[in-house]
Formats: sequence, structure tokens, C-alpha cells
Amino acid sequence: MIKVLSNGLETNLSERLLAPENIYDSIDEDIEEKNDKIKRNGVSPLLSFLKDLTTCEFDNSISKLQTSLDMKETMSRIKQHIWNRWDLQYILVFALLAFDYYIIEFPGLLFKTMVGTLLILALLIPATSQFFFPALPILTWLITFYSCSSFPIYWRPPIQVQFLPIIESILYGDDLSNILSTYQHPFLDILAWIPYGIIHFAIPFVAAALIFIFGPPTALRAYAFAFGYMNLTGVLTQILLPCAPPWYKYSYGLQPANYSVRGSPGGLARVDEILGVNMYSGSFGASPVVFGALPSLHSGCAVMVALYLHYVFPKAYMVWCGYVMWIWWSTMYLTHHYFVDLICGGVLSFVFFHVTKRNMLPKIYIANLSRWKYSVLEYEHENLRLGNENSRAGRNIGLNSGHMLEDLRLVENGHDNSLSPLILPVSSSFPSPTSPTTPVSPILLHSSNDSKAFVSGHMKPFNRGNYYRKLLPKSAGLEETRVNNFPRVAS
Repeated sequence: MIKVLSNGLETNLSERLLAPENIYDSIDEDIEEKNDKIKRNGVSPLLSFLKDLTTCEFDNSISKLQTSLDMKETMSRIKQHIWNRWDLQYILVFALLAFDYYIIEFPGLLFKTMVGTLLILALLIPATSQFFFPALPILTWLITFYSCSSFPIYWRPPIQVQFLPIIESILYGDDLSNILSTYQHPFLDILAWIPYGIIHFAIPFVAAALIFIFGPPTALRAYAFAFGYMNLTGVLTQILLPCAPPWYKYSYGLQPANYSVRGSPGGLARVDEILGVNMYSGSFGASPVVFGALPSLHSGCAVMVALYLHYVFPKAYMVWCGYVMWIWWSTMYLTHHYFVDLICGGVLSFVFFHVTKRNMLPKIYIANLSRWKYSVLEYEHENLRLGNENSRAGRNIGLNSGHMLEDLRLVENGHDNSLSPLILPVSSSFPSPTSPTTPVSPILLHSSNDSKAFVSGHMKPFNRGNYYRKLLPKSAGLEETRVNNFPRVAS
């Protein structure tokens, strides 16, 4: 076994590069042995997880949480950050937040200023910034949604009343929402209310907790990014292209609508009657976005949650698909959305999920039952390039007790090549021994050859022809070497 320390290479780097198969074979053997051991023992996943919590190292550089309250640390990390194209998102976020601050009439200026000050403090304190920075897209979506009620009438575009029924008839031949809502029964009302009125509001938090505990350390940030921007895109679409939902057609026909119409609970009014409350009639009547049928954010949220839970728990895909189908039926039965709205919301979630999957989501290791067991993070978007004559590679490679690669940094032309996909104060980095002020990101490598390797939680064959990596300069006589089965995960 080749031993490499995090504070420097104990072995000669050139010798290791001349025989790269040694380190990959060693890692292969270790991961394979670990996975085989789990299969042989047949230990309950719950017992294994509880054992992990009592035996793992919580100060792991990748999975540790910040506890500092010193705002200077956050400012220092921001100054050290090497900006990239992903940081353009914050121009949009802070521009929208500034616009919302200006346009919101109630509450007043003093309260808005207090909320803005608290948000800035939460972003600057390391212990809170690790959660509030990734949550910025979600906060921006919620605040922008609330601000819609303050928009002047002359800013608002005309409401499309006939657009969705026509599209529904062209694509499906009939109004599916009308068909599903024709037969009504108190049992069906409650059955539709459970996912639409209860689970929909709780499951994003449940999913976030499951992803945080059982997923890789940076998976929650990717989830917040995708979930927030999906909803923000949906709300902006609803503002720019307001469309009347099915309940408007059943109440007012296809006559032109105006913004004086109050929101309707649709089929949820029957739930209020069954429960003897006035919960949904009042809340939907005061909704900031009355004509927000397209896209359906109930569908978007359900699909996003299902995709991320499938990423963490791929074997339970029937449960996640069943939940999506359940909420799709409930939205049409309660006359809140046409089927085309649901499809658009689902497509929107697929787009944002695959953006994060390709650029931000680490791959799942079957042997790691919690975030604290990860000592290596592997992303699809990174290229491992060593020995490029036109680049200056600064490397710090460490092996933990399980002989798995822990850290790799590639610096090309003086820039950080590790591409932190989200915000810096929450990125998993630690000082480089060669430069104490330079953050070092965890290793970002590819598996190349395992046709059944998990790719972000999905069983997907790799394109073997695209996974060659240059390991040595041409002068060494070995121009290309394939990185074989690194790291291998059990299928």
C-alpha cells in the first residue's frame, strides 16, 4: 500500500506517477472489500447507520459543519474565492431581493430593513452562512412570490383564459381536470387534500433532512439550488404569463379575467366544509398570485423531491413515482391545474435537477450510509488532468485510514480548477500545506469503466471512450492511461 500524508508526499511523486495503477488498484481493492463486507454481514441499514454515528469522525474536513461566529472568517473566504460562471446567480438573486425590498408595501420600511439586516448577518456568520447561502434561491422565491401582491395593475400582463384549455384539447383531446373532478366524494376529497394541502408543504423539509443525513456532504446545497431556482423560475413565468386555472373556467366560463378576481380554493372548499374550518377559502382568497396555473409548482416540487430522494434512495423509486402520481391526480381533482401545467412543472424540475446532477451532485457510495462517512467526493463535471505542459498543477493528495483519496487540487494557469458549484462559505475546503491561505477542494474524479456504477444515484453505464485521462507528460513515454474502475461502487 502506498502511503501518502495530507501534509506532503511521503513517497516520490514521480515514482507514483510512473506506476499509477498501484494507487488505483489499492483503492479498488479497499472499496470492493468494504462493499463485500457489507453484503456478507447482512447488517440492517439502520443498525449500520447508528454504528456509523458512534464511530465516524465528525470533524471530517468534507462533512464538518462550521460553528464559528466570527464574521471575519466569512469575509476572508469571500476575498480568497476565485469567481466563476456559477457566481453570476448572485447578481440575479440580490437584484431581485433589492427589487422586492423596494416594491413591497406591507410590512413597512422599518420591518423590511430589520429583515434585510438579519439576512445579511446570517450570511456573514459562518455558523449560519453554511445554511443561508445555499437557501438564498429559496428565500428569493418566497419573497418574490409575496411581493406579487404589491405590483401595480399597469405592470401586469393580460390574463390568458383560453390558452390552457385550447392546449389541453389539442394535446389530449379533452379537459382531463374536468374528467377527474366530475365524480366527487368526501373520501376522494380527503384523499386529494392529504398530498395537496399537507404533504406538499412538509415534504421539502423532510427531503432536505434525509439528503443532509444520508447523502454526500454537498448534496443538500445542490438540492437547495435546484429547488429554489425551479420555484423562482416558475413564479417569474406565472408573473409574465398569467393563466387562469380550471376553477376559473368552471366558475366564470371563458370570459376575460381581470386582477380584481379573488383566488378560489377550488375543491378544497369541500375539505373546509368536511373539517368545519375556513382555512383554504381564506388563504387562497388572499393569494398574491391568483392566475399562476402555468407551470404547476405543486408538480414541480413533487418531481424535484422525487428526483432527489431517488438520488439518495434509488431502490425506493416506486414510492417516489407513486407520490408524484398522487399529487398530480389531486391537483386536477381539486381543479387547480390542467394536465399541461403539471407536465411543464415536471419538465422544469427535470431541467434543474440535471443541471445540478451534471455540475454539482457528488456520486453516491453504497458503502457510506451517512454524510459523515464520506472522505472523498466525486463529481461528474470534473476532468482529472495531470502532466499538462500548459498548466501548473498544484496537488495535495491524502489517503485516509481506509486508503481512499481525500484531497486533490488542480490549479490551471493560476486559477482554481475545482469549480465550487455553490457558495464559498459553505464549500468543503481546507488549507493547502503549500499555501495556508489557499482553500483546497475535495477530490473530484471520475469512474471510467464500471458499466453499472452509480452516477448520482442512477444506474447508468459510462461512456468508456470519454473517460481517458492524461496522467503523464508526453516526455514520459506514456501519453494516455485509462483510470480503471476508480472509484468502484457496488451495484
